[in-house]
Amino acid sequence: MLIGIYLRLFGRPGAEPAPPSWTSLRSAAIAAEEVGFDRVVFEDVLLYPEDEGNEGVWDPTTVAAAVAASTERIGLAHAVMNNPYHQPAII
Repeated sequence: MLIGIYLRLFGRPGAEPAPPSWTSLRSAAIAAEEVGFDRVVFEDVLLYPEDEGNEGVWDPTTVAAAVAASTERIGLAHAVMNNPYHQPAII
């Protein structure tokens, strides 16, 4: 069995919970690796570009790449991907 930790990638500026910072995401991934988690799991936020208040959303593929560069062993996974809003080559 593999045990993962979910990292939230969204939040509306000025609201609770606030959007996570890159520093907090990186620190959480490194801490998860240090304590022995097997995976970091990301989700894609299912918001449409024209929705009011969709700022504060991190792109999950970009964050996964940055976390991979910041860690040594932990695996990466996506819980859900909003395929119509991504280039096919990236997914």
